Amino acid sequence: MTVCSGFVVLFFLFKNVPLILKKNWIVKYGKNPPGFIKRIVTNLKLFLKVFFIFMQEIEVIYYIAYGAMAVLGTFFHPLFFTFHLTEILIRYPTLKNVMKSVSIPRKSFYLTFILFLILVYSFTVLSYNFFHTDY
Repeated sequence: MTVCSGFVVLFFLFKNVPLILKKNWIVKYGKNPPGFIKRIVTNLKLFLKVFFIFMQEIEVIYYIAYGAMAVLGTFFHPLFFTFHLTEILIRYPTLKNVMKSVSIPRKSFYLTFILFLILVYSFTVLSYNFFHTDY
């Protein structure tokens, strides 16, 4: 399972890393390239910038976690393999739309949950007052 997951992660990275690098790796030296130290510093800053942009891509984070969970599932506990079931959410566009319909109106869901907690608390207090012998 770990080998197959590793192949999935590597294929994803081989396919998408060049596209992300091409989109973000822009070097502007002007007419004369700077000195050796300046080039190293510039390339290091550029590498860090691209690395942070690379790590902000949600699919990259997902596939890195996918590979990490495969390793953890192999060496620690098979329960970590349950993370691989989330692949269904990525493969089917209909489920992506369902996830978007839940994640976009987040504030409304949070407020509904808070209202639910208030109602449950109120019901618990009232129940305890009327049925305190049963508690």
